[in-house]
Amino acid sequence: MATAGGNGRTLEQQVQSLFALRGFTLLSYKEFSKGHVAGKYIVTNVPYRTIYGTQGKTEFLVVDADRKIRVECKWQQCSGSVDEKYPYLILNCMDMPEAEIIILLDGGGYKQAAKDWLVKAARDGVGGKGMLKNVRVLSLSEFISWVNKEWPRK
Repeated sequence: MATAGGNGRTLEQQVQSLFALRGFTLLSYKEFSKGHVAGKYIVTNVPYRTIYGTQGKTEFLVVDADRKIRVECKWQQCSGSVDEKYPYLILNCMDMPEAEIIILLDGGGYKQAAKDWLVKAARDGVGGKGMLKNVRVLSLSEFISWVNKEWPRK
């Protein structure tokens, strides 16, 4: 029986492969923070300050030219509590330093109402505050299409 963590890692490997095919260099945040010349990077385990004032980590930061896009991977294959964490995720997105954030959501085990809430909150913000960032919720197939459009293979 596969674990939730194992399935999540499979999703993360797909993200890494997509960007590797487009010439991105995979680096840990520790390596990236030492400073690098211009290039295309997919950075792993990128820290941020949570709404609780503690350190959280995001799976990826896509770095290309003047663009930095944070990618949060959420895989939920069976019903459980992951979708109950969506409000926490959205509130954290509002405080993350990047203007572009993608929540990669797949697995089909989340409650549809929870996904609908997440999509609306990403688009409109929480409690009418408005979202000042470009936050998108994409399935794996939508994410692949987005990557293909943004960085077509040569």
